[in-house]
Amino acid sequence: MAAHDQNDEQPTESTPLVTNRPTVQSQHPSSSLPPLTPVVNHIRLHGLQVLDQDPSLFLAPSASLPGQVSFKLLVLLKLYLLAKTPASSIGTDIWEQWSKERASLLDVEELQRRAVHIWEEFLDVSRSTQEIEECLWTPFPVEKGKSLSVRVVDVLKDLDAPPALVSHRLVILSLLHTWTHGKAINPARSLSRRILQRFSSVATPREILLMTYSTASLLKRPTLVFAPLVLVSGAFLFSLPETPFPGDTSYSILLGALLSHVLLLHLPRIPSPIFLVSPPVTLPLATLLWHQFTRTLYPGVLFYLPATLLASYFLSIALEDTIPHFPIVLTLTQPAPMEIRLAFSALWCILVFLMMVSSVPLVLFNASLPPLSSQAISPWDRYSLAVGLRSRRIFATAIVAYSVPYYFPPPFNLLQILFVRIPQLLSRLFGWKQTPATGEIEGVLWHLTTGLLVFTAKRRRTGPPQIGAPSEADKAITPFNLPSSSAFSTRTLKTNNNHVLPLATLCARLFVANFPKLSKDPRQWEPTKTWQVVVGPQLKSLPDSTTQTLFAMLRSSCPHLLSHELVKEYFLRGDSVTLTSGMGGERSPVSKYTIGAVATMGSGLVRLHLIGFDKMTDQSFAAVISRHPSLEDLSLSGCTLVGPKTVKAVAKACPSLTSINLNYTSVTPLALAPLLRNCKERLEVLKVAGISSWVLSQLLNAGDFSLPALRTLKLRETSLSDASLSALAPLVPNIRRVDLSFTDIRRPLLATPDCFANLEKLSLTSTSVSQDDLVSALSAASRLRTLNIGALGGCHGKRSAYGDGISTMTFTDNHLRSLTTVLSRNTIIENISLVGNKKLARDAEIIAEFILLVGRRLKKLNLSGLPFLRSSDLQHLAPGDPADSACSLRELSLNSTNIDDNAVAYISSCPSLEILEAAGSKFSSEGLFAIIDACPKLAVLNLTRCRGVSVADRRHFFEVRRDQGGIGAYP
Repeated sequence: MAAHDQNDEQPTESTPLVTNRPTVQSQHPSSSLPPLTPVVNHIRLHGLQVLDQDPSLFLAPSASLPGQVSFKLLVLLKLYLLAKTPASSIGTDIWEQWSKERASLLDVEELQRRAVHIWEEFLDVSRSTQEIEECLWTPFPVEKGKSLSVRVVDVLKDLDAPPALVSHRLVILSLLHTWTHGKAINPARSLSRRILQRFSSVATPREILLMTYSTASLLKRPTLVFAPLVLVSGAFLFSLPETPFPGDTSYSILLGALLSHVLLLHLPRIPSPIFLVSPPVTLPLATLLWHQFTRTLYPGVLFYLPATLLASYFLSIALEDTIPHFPIVLTLTQPAPMEIRLAFSALWCILVFLMMVSSVPLVLFNASLPPLSSQAISPWDRYSLAVGLRSRRIFATAIVAYSVPYYFPPPFNLLQILFVRIPQLLSRLFGWKQTPATGEIEGVLWHLTTGLLVFTAKRRRTGPPQIGAPSEADKAITPFNLPSSSAFSTRTLKTNNNHVLPLATLCARLFVANFPKLSKDPRQWEPTKTWQVVVGPQLKSLPDSTTQTLFAMLRSSCPHLLSHELVKEYFLRGDSVTLTSGMGGERSPVSKYTIGAVATMGSGLVRLHLIGFDKMTDQSFAAVISRHPSLEDLSLSGCTLVGPKTVKAVAKACPSLTSINLNYTSVTPLALAPLLRNCKERLEVLKVAGISSWVLSQLLNAGDFSLPALRTLKLRETSLSDASLSALAPLVPNIRRVDLSFTDIRRPLLATPDCFANLEKLSLTSTSVSQDDLVSALSAASRLRTLNIGALGGCHGKRSAYGDGISTMTFTDNHLRSLTTVLSRNTIIENISLVGNKKLARDAEIIAEFILLVGRRLKKLNLSGLPFLRSSDLQHLAPGDPADSACSLRELSLNSTNIDDNAVAYISSCPSLEILEAAGSKFSSEGLFAIIDACPKLAVLNLTRCRGVSVADRRHFFEVRRDQGGIGAYP
């Protein structure tokens, strides 16, 4: 099934997201859709296994994607109903009879499972109201050339319909939406058509129901409610040429019809006023009472009815002269005939009797069930699952009855019969060609009669809440200052007074800064009318580029406030989307439903980053990505269930892909091979870090291909060997950035030495690369800008290397001296990380030489985790001569070292310093105050576990210095 869905025709830029349709019938004429019977018969003949062997049976090429799902559901539902009523096996062997019954039960379970699976698979991606309704309401012909057709909703009202599908929450929501607001339609192109659509939209099934109590109901299809209407018509016919008068039999018949009609209005059958109230509340109650009456009271009433009638007759004779007559105190009209008195007395007694009897099952049910608020069930199932299923089927029946294109309630159906039905019948009898004029006449009649009356009588009301609109759940706001074990202190630096920021930037910063305050105001936040009237429309009116900038700023400052509803409603716009699993907090987290909404954004999406969604399935990602053929940059990092289906969808739907990040997913090398072959001329970035079972040799053996455009390759934490690296090097001749950290690489020079000539970044952290090979490789890397060689020799590529002892490390001071000689000739290198090389800095002269010749001209230097590093080793950060240039460092990391206040003077000589990592160091508050005063660009301090600083001051250190009047707190 999944394989078939992947082969569904993909939309293009010219394909509308939802096809233009006034009704489902007009969108899918029966002549263009495949019939159901041949497919059903074929499956019954060959068994259910043919569904897996030949998925093409389910194809409906002329239908849209919702239509194809509808066709699959109808086939399975028809098979389900046939399996529920197996053929009679009279005269056969009893074992054979039992076997057939057992096989039918197994088929029923399997067909229900398949139907629910197809429906859930269809819902993996966010679907519009039109798409869901199209799936439920598309009619398919039963047989080829025949006019009889069937829809999914027609099957749902069947008593044997699958309970799992009938009770599915989204099915019920769709039916409720259709019942309350009518079918969803797309605006017509012409103004006149749009006016008619607006005129027609008010005539939903609930309003039409008010029109159905008239005498012309005799011309409708007979139902249980048909009986009183027959009695009324018969009473008038038998009284001709007069009318019924008191004392006549026909008059008594009229009263009996009135009595029965009032009682029948309380049955769970249309037409009935119980459908005018909330169906989930009224229908289960009416179904329960009717069910109990037909199964218990009704047989008893029939049993005693003859004796009761006979006893009543004799009683009336015996008490004829003894019934007291009370004087009439006030008479406003003539006394009512005796027949009316008896009729209304009987009606009153029956209603009182029904109220008393109905209270018995209700008391029993309420005594046996806990309150509805404490149950994790639907209101439909309040009185048991059986009653809930029966109520849902009755509700589906009511919707189907009233959801025809033009419903004419009596007496307007007489016009329909006269001007539409009779001409159609004559056309069929005489073989005349039917013209569209008949349908136009029917529409005009409806708008002039039923539509006009409903439009006049209907009071104005607001439309339904949009899917994803703010809800009451948004009132609970997560605190802005979330607790954290880290102790970062930050400050916002003033910009150059000569540089004036754009007004849009200033407004965006102001909005983001006040967004947490806005979220704490219940009068302004999402669920309120104020938000929907003031804030919401303003956000929607912003240009896409501004919205994306604002979204990025909010993700950085307060991601926990970006709920699913907020993101879906206002920020899924433009050509770029970035979503992370931590957004929304616990209140309303961004989830698979948010990602599903990305599929409806259109085909213009170029950049899509989905980070950390480890519970979303492979099939769901594939369904979303297949909707975006223009993708160039795709990141699924941390989505651990991403696998072959997603990669296959990317390879098929995204020919323009230039960057893909599959870090920490479940993608196999064999699954990735087709993607690399399809995108080899354009792909510039490939990241597959953290996939433990990822073996590069499998990819190399999957086919003959190269990646001439590849610039960035990340193989961190994979099963990479020297042989695989050597085979890969010729396939990526233009590689610029490589991350081989935490792998089993030992001899990188086995690859062609020329491959190092163009390298700009090389990461070999926690590998077992020999020092001689490292120095030789760096000698050839004249364009290198970033070098990460932390924890070399630590546990052969395992992350635990950072916590290991000194004995496992292989990088020493002698190796650093050789490295200094090579790197001193590189004039463009900017970033070096020596983190975790615990044997370094034993020789103070060597580390000081490295800082003098290489370190002080870098932009970023990481010396964290060097236990022998001393404050004096940083002395060359300060110029040795007044003519020397100042240190260029912007970021310096000294975490977990013995650096103390003796290094303050050296660090203070770094005027460009912006970030200082001092976690676990020995700085005091006074020393750090001096650094702040001397470094005007310093904006970030990491003081975690810095014992020389008060715990209360660590996260607000800049504010503490400002309060003390420091000159460098806020320049």
